[in-house]
Amino acid sequence: MSLQNLQLPASVLTELYTNHLVENFNDGSKQQEVSKVSSAVFHSLGGNAKRITIVVAEESQTFMQDNELEWLQKVLMACKLTLGDVAIVNTHSKNVTMALIKQQLKPEKVILLGPGPTELQLPLNFPQFKIQEHDSCRYLFAPSPRELNLETKESKILKSKLWVSLQQLFEV
Repeated sequence: MSLQNLQLPASVLTELYTNHLVENFNDGSKQQEVSKVSSAVFHSLGGNAKRITIVVAEESQTFMQDNELEWLQKVLMACKLTLGDVAIVNTHSKNVTMALIKQQLKPEKVILLGPGPTELQLPLNFPQFKIQEHDSCRYLFAPSPRELNLETKESKILKSKLWVSLQQLFEV
């Protein structure tokens, strides 16, 4: 195999050149194609072994606050899951849609912790704590980890509603 004929997939190129891709093309359509590919790649935390995606919108951290991540790990453990089983995606300040998440992570189950269905451009809207099936995927929408981790009566009620929904989603 010659290095002169080596062809890398677009996803590898965008990982290698996250800040800049060569923009000097003779054909303007190829330049647009490259910029579309680079915007379609996002990072996730976790192994995604069981194709479960958890979507958050954390403004001050790459993925989640440490205390919220610890809480989430306890919730996952109660569901007989680990971080290796899920992929956490932070949509804050990124143009991440459900279509991109489905393309990159191929989830079977999606938990929306904060961002609602319409914010991810899902073609349907559904209330919190109701499991919704759409396009070969099961969705659960719940409040943000920040709301769930408050020391209030309302927060405890929200956590119990979330737990009931998670038991149904994961058949625990």
